[in-house]
Amino acid sequence: MDAFEDTEVRARQIQCDIARTRDEMDQTLTELERRLAPSEILHQGAETVREGFRTRATAAIETLKRHPAPIVLAAALLGARFAFRPSAADLRRRQAQQDVERAWSLLGVAFERAKEQSQLGAAKLEELGRLTGARTWRTMQRATAESRAMSRVLRREAGAHPLGAFVLFGLGAGMAMLGARGLRAGR
Repeated sequence: MDAFEDTEVRARQIQCDIARTRDEMDQTLTELERRLAPSEILHQGAETVREGFRTRATAAIETLKRHPAPIVLAAALLGARFAFRPSAADLRRRQAQQDVERAWSLLGVAFERAKEQSQLGAAKLEELGRLTGARTWRTMQRATAESRAMSRVLRREAGAHPLGAFVLFGLGAGMAMLGARGLRAGR
């Protein structure tokens, strides 16, 4: 019966090996579950980031201690940037200046158009004067000369103040209207 006992002993050893292997596998699986748990992965990732940050921060501090000039320069530049940035009043002033420049540009365009219309009107007046006779012709020539003189005054005075240009333009238009009434009345 030796063979039977040997087989039985051998079977018990195999069962013990299987039980031990199961225990080892259970421990391995438990350890894997613990390591692969989301909270553990998050904790390990955070710890890795913290360690990397500590390492880099320490290296940066050491570099700063060895070479302080670039940091001082960078700090001075940042300080100057914040110290000399335009204030809200400066920004409003700059916007107002741009608006004034735009208005002057539009005013210049308006004067050019008025000049063109004045020249066109003068040409029409000359033609009308030739058709109506010498006396009317002289009156129209005076009105044309006065219109051109007013145009020169308007251009000269427009540089003094924007509102002055509008007032003078209104006066010039009024004088032109009075001159046209005088022509109609036969004066």
